[in-house]
Amino acid sequence: MWKMPCGRKLISPILLGLLLSLFLAAPSLAQAADTACLCNFKVSYADTSQQIGTHCQEFATGLNQQPANPDKFCREACEAKLKLFVTDPRYALDLNIVQFLGDVADPAYNQAQRDCANRAFSAVAGNVAGTKKFTVPVLGVAIPNLSFSEPLKQGQYLTIDFIGQYISGVYQWLLGASLTIAIVMIMIGGLQYVLSAGRGDVGAAKTRITNAVIGLILLLSTYIILYTVNPELTVLGPLRLKTIDPVLAMETVGNEGDLTSGAGSNCDQAYALAQQNQDQCKLAGGFTSPTGQKESCNYHFRDQNYQWQNIKSIDWVAPWDSPIRSPFSGTVTVLKRSEADNPCGNTLTIKSSGAVAYICHVKDFIRGDGTPLADGDSVIQGELIGHVGGRCCQGETPPDGWKAAENGWCNQTGTPCDDPFSREDCGCQTIEQSGNTSGPHIHVTFKGAGPVLTCIKR
Repeated sequence: MWKMPCGRKLISPILLGLLLSLFLAAPSLAQAADTACLCNFKVSYADTSQQIGTHCQEFATGLNQQPANPDKFCREACEAKLKLFVTDPRYALDLNIVQFLGDVADPAYNQAQRDCANRAFSAVAGNVAGTKKFTVPVLGVAIPNLSFSEPLKQGQYLTIDFIGQYISGVYQWLLGASLTIAIVMIMIGGLQYVLSAGRGDVGAAKTRITNAVIGLILLLSTYIILYTVNPELTVLGPLRLKTIDPVLAMETVGNEGDLTSGAGSNCDQAYALAQQNQDQCKLAGGFTSPTGQKESCNYHFRDQNYQWQNIKSIDWVAPWDSPIRSPFSGTVTVLKRSEADNPCGNTLTIKSSGAVAYICHVKDFIRGDGTPLADGDSVIQGELIGHVGGRCCQGETPPDGWKAAENGWCNQTGTPCDDPFSREDCGCQTIEQSGNTSGPHIHVTFKGAGPVLTCIKR
């Protein structure tokens, strides 16, 4: 019978190392690293130096003690990490403040976080918008040279590289551990060979050394084997997930633009009561009508029982292609919808000092001078920022669940609009760009600066 007496001796130590390392490397989001670096940095247009964001970012160091030169250590760590934050060559990163955070049990740890955040928010208040911060995994047991980059938000998509970075880090750790075990086995075999040479019994020693060398060769040739089978096996690409704003999706799925679903006297009473509580509005200058029209009394009021405190969305019915003016000063982001995944349609977002307004069903993003808006542009209250859309072309098929599908609202004739970044002569929109709508109007969802009715200025 054929036997492989060496197999168990070859596999056992390496397999034990692999299992042990996998157990030790399992991520735990509940346990934080002992120390961290805190970085305060700016994101700017590289060609114009126009600041578009100041941010505060914390990075785990993987150390449980202070490095010899904390400032140098954190600066190098922050510079390396922040290269992953912005990949667009049009933008530049300026590392502002670096700080080493000690033991997480130290009260100074939380204070340092607050101080950094305050610096970041004070720098952007009123004229720039910070980026959304995402949670990254924190390992229960740190793996050397393994760190996770923050998810990258690009338009409607979120790029997440956690799995690829984790597998890569674990693989490198396992490779190092397995190489160490193999070398130790060769050393033990060599010692066994020397001690057995006098007795002439060196077979076991040779077998141990041979097995260790074979295992070492297999480990080092893993990449070549995988690449030969399929090159894609060696590429650990990130996950690319499409994002949907649940607030906008819920707020725009009903009878958008419909003027018959609310009681006018009740809407006026809700507005009057809200105006008696203007102190709850935290938006300097208030919120002016984006169309010059009075807000529509419809299901946004009715579904909240006309309770002004609970109303966060308003429709403004206005003629097709009529001007949209900024309801307050701030910075904008614009989004052309390419899929019917959100009933908001083309979206224009304005941010200022914690206030955020999402404007839906936009026809185009053209300013008064004829140029298109771009992400990060500053606008002032009353400035022309686009034109009213909300006419769904005949033949378009709204998704099930939208009122546009239930009521047959996609019935407008005319040339479909294609590019919201140009001033087109067109008569209707595709369902992706119009969103769920009964006719020309804009929808606004407002949050972050108090109840919307307390801020509106008629």
